[in-house]
Formats: sequence, C-alpha cells, structure tokens
Amino acid sequence: KWDEAMHQALSIARAEGKVPGQVREMIQDAHTSTVDWRTLLRRYMVDAVKRDYSWSVPNRRFIDGGLYMPSIRSEGIESIAVIIDTSGSIWCRPKILEAFWSEVRRIMLEIQPQEVIVLQVDTRLQDVAEYSGSDLPDGIELKGGGGTDFRPGFEWLEEQGKQPGVCLYLTDMECSSWPGMEPGFPVAWVNWGDPPGESNREPWGGRIDMAET
Repeated sequence: KWDEAMHQALSIARAEGKVPGQVREMIQDAHTSTVDWRTLLRRYMVDAVKRDYSWSVPNRRFIDGGLYMPSIRSEGIESIAVIIDTSGSIWCRPKILEAFWSEVRRIMLEIQPQEVIVLQVDTRLQDVAEYSGSDLPDGIELKGGGGTDFRPGFEWLEEQGKQPGVCLYLTDMECSSWPGMEPGFPVAWVNWGDPPGESNREPWGGRIDMAET
C-alpha cells in the first residue's frame, strides 16, 4: 500500500511540476524494491483505463493507514474481461483463485466498468458470466479441470464482438497453445506459477507474477 501510495503521489505531483529532486529520488528508490503483485495488478488496471484523480473523494483503501490519497474514477469504461485458466492445476490451489478474485473485486468496485465478462477456460470454454462492476460474486465456482489452451477465451470474445478495455488472464502459464494473432486490446497474464521459460513465455501482453499465496 505504501509503495502504491508513493507512486500515485509522484505521478500527480509530476503532472503538476511539483516534485523536488530529493523527494523524486526517495520515491523512485522505494519503488525499485519488491512490489506486491496486488499493487502491480491495480496499477496495470488503472493505467489501462482513462482516469481522473479526485482529491475531494478520498481513496478509502488508504484512509485506515493514515494516508489521504485521491480516488480514481474511470471515464465510462464499458467492458473488462477476466479469463480464468481452469485446468487441473488450479483446482489444487484454491487460495490462488481466492486471492486473485478478491483483488479483482476491489479494483472493479473502484473503477466501475459497465460490464465484467468472466470466462472459465481449460481446453475449451467452460463457462461465461457477465456482471456489472459493482455486483461481482464473492467467489468463483470452478468449472473445467482438463488441460490448457489459451485460444478458446479469445475466440469467444472475437465471435461475440467483444472489445474489452483490458483483459486479465489468470494462469500458471503451462501452455504452448496461443492465439495466432494478438487481440486488439491490452492483455495482462497474471501468472501464479513459476516464471515461464522460452517455450511458454507470453508472445505479447504484459505479465504479472504472483508472489507465493
């Protein structure tokens, strides 16, 4: 939380031309330390949508820690896609999905997209659910348990004419079946497994490696 708060403060102050040199160096040095995956995920989502900082409406996530930080308001983002790799490996690690989904819900409540599309995919599309940003369920009931193929989720989005503002893909990256073309929207691979090697490294998009959960 402290790292994220400093990052926000630096961004806002820089935009206003009010960052003293020593303060800038202090914040940047702190930012180079280990950053929690939740911070990276939230930052990625915020950067992927149009945003507006409002000091008149404080960010409640930081109030308890004594930090008065601005809230972030998205300007009419229509759709966000969340694809969950429901192959056999995730079934043995329920805390991974619980931690990921809990953070997704917090972020969606803040940026308030009009639509959140949740796809469950193993080697085929197992489930489709659509919500608003404010009515996401407390948890996800997994469906699937087979192998892994990254193509079906993106194929469904294309077939349905969906163009999300950003797509999150929760997976352990243990797959080599990628879509033939990069989609026309930002994709973040949220990797809960080991860092991928040459054979299964993402060919496009960004990757956020989750810490041990």
